[in-house]
Amino acid sequence: MSLALTTSTQRARADRIETRSIASFLVIAGVVMAGLAVVLAVDVGEPDHDATGAQLWLRWPAAIIVGAFAAVLLGACLRYLCVRLRPVPTVTPAPCHAVVTRRPAAVAGTGTDIYQIDVVVDIEGGRSVASIADAVAPSSIGQFSVGSRWEVHPLSDDPRWVALSESHHEIIRYGYLIHTSKSRSRSHLLADTPGPGSDLAHHDENG
Repeated sequence: MSLALTTSTQRARADRIETRSIASFLVIAGVVMAGLAVVLAVDVGEPDHDATGAQLWLRWPAAIIVGAFAAVLLGACLRYLCVRLRPVPTVTPAPCHAVVTRRPAAVAGTGTDIYQIDVVVDIEGGRSVASIADAVAPSSIGQFSVGSRWEVHPLSDDPRWVALSESHHEIIRYGYLIHTSKSRSRSHLLADTPGPGSDLAHHDENG
């Protein structure tokens, strides 16, 4: 059975849909919990109109606990959106050549099979050590043998990471992962289904 591949555009669209779905769930759950906390608090203030049937001494702790859960859910939603809505990293417009220096190593804790690929990049005035940000899928990782050469674009705000250029469109990848970057750009975009095309290099028009 052949694997249904995705394009970088489809991966970005799926990521936006997932972001909206999870954020909507967190907001709705938070609002429901907040509404329940308000009902409990109102019942505490008006014991003659108890809508919950709970004992008076139970309602204040219940209102506080439910309100705390609501605050946690809404806070989690805000934090989630702050991370997911960060801009995709930009890359420098001028391509460079890179050489793989060691065998790709599997990255743990990502939930999918992706690898760290270390390279030496030829830049103006010398060479620099970097890692390829593209989350290359197992079906393509065999091409990144030690000594293989690749055309890459350094990331604009973190030259320790590079993105494969569009000349390597055929490489199958899950997206990208920048797991040691301290920039304000989004550190990762990983799809469930891999496919060809760069999730980073096509953002270089304003690089």
